[in-house]
Amino acid sequence: MTTIIIASLLSAGSAFAWDVPDGFVLVTEWGFFDGTTVAKIDPATDQIVTKVTVGDSPNFITYDSVRRIAYVSLHDDNKIAALKVDTLEVADLSIANLGKAPIGITLTPDGLRLLAATRGTDGVISEDDRLDIISLNHTTWPPAASIITSIFTGLHPIRPLVNNAGTYAVVTVRNEPAILIIDLATYQVVYEAPNLPPNAEPEGGDVHPTENIIYVTQHGVNVIEVIDLDVLSIVKHVPITNSTGFPANPSTIRFIPEGTRAFVSAQSINRVLMFDTADPKNPVQVSSVELQVGPQPHHIVWLPGDRGYVANSNNGNYYGSLSVINNYSGTPTVSGPILTTLAAPLSFAYVECVDSPPASVIMLSKNDNDVLLSWQPVTGTALYSVYRATLPNPGSWGTPVWTGTTTNASDPALSNSENYYYILQRTSSCGAQTYSVVLNE
Repeated sequence: MTTIIIASLLSAGSAFAWDVPDGFVLVTEWGFFDGTTVAKIDPATDQIVTKVTVGDSPNFITYDSVRRIAYVSLHDDNKIAALKVDTLEVADLSIANLGKAPIGITLTPDGLRLLAATRGTDGVISEDDRLDIISLNHTTWPPAASIITSIFTGLHPIRPLVNNAGTYAVVTVRNEPAILIIDLATYQVVYEAPNLPPNAEPEGGDVHPTENIIYVTQHGVNVIEVIDLDVLSIVKHVPITNSTGFPANPSTIRFIPEGTRAFVSAQSINRVLMFDTADPKNPVQVSSVELQVGPQPHHIVWLPGDRGYVANSNNGNYYGSLSVINNYSGTPTVSGPILTTLAAPLSFAYVECVDSPPASVIMLSKNDNDVLLSWQPVTGTALYSVYRATLPNPGSWGTPVWTGTTTNASDPALSNSENYYYILQRTSSCGAQTYSVVLNE
């Protein structure tokens, strides 16, 4: 008679607990319209772990940290892709009547709506110059997606930004030019910035982490617009200066997690500039900080350890790079460029690793020749592996008899009159491996 001994995942905090890495970075490889991939980067080593093909010209990425799904705008495919960040499984969202050439995308805080700016044909105004508000239903994979409404923006919208309460969206419209505030309850434009100069080119922006404030950078006139959503208005125009004698042409701005500083990517001078935002309605430039980065800096992502990456998109060329900001909350410095084989990196998502409670393995069925095992899913898992041995402590469990991403496994290669011991290995999306311990012998 075959005897089966089952094991369960080791619980966190036990004598066999493991160190969990902080997380990893996903970056779109735009490739100056020719890229097709998202790269996964390990900030502990500053190395590319792998790349996953998502579609033509991936531009912006936005991340749902609760459901652990990222969304990527595919400019040349006229699509938006969904990406499971743990397994890197990719699926296109089937969105009927999505505007052509999606570029900037963002999620509402609850993850139930996706806002997509679509630009149509560059330089030609059309019905595709708009903001699509998309409903997401997470009961299926990929999430079922449908357009709630579309809002005409004017020529070439770039970036939607949603406040922390999920009540308003700010949209930058570069070629119109326009800065719009949209009420996300009524889907009406409730404010349009007045008297923008024809060459303003509003482009990037960021949401303050705690205040109802959004900053927008005007690429053409080197200004930060401070938008107070409590009064639905621009409350301050802040010039962006530098020591080179050339215009900065900012592509975007990024608050640090504490909200007390903001860093501006000065695209035309290949520098990152810093503002003191302790009073977020009155940012003050720190003129002594000009971090020299790679060509055409765009988006910035913050990492553990007081570090950050800058995407040097190197417009007009296929390859770009990253620069590394060190000590962003103190006296910042910069190093790099690194990863010079990235295809024009543009937009980031930082994904935290998850140390989830363990799941117990159960045996669903057995006979003399096979066994069916099952376990509860563990959040943040990239791969499960099942090992078998004929001793409870074999020294080495050898190679797995099963690997996969599902939560059940069959082992049909058993012999009668033999005792078998099973152990489950979980590999997280950050590469951490956790093993089970034998419950009984």
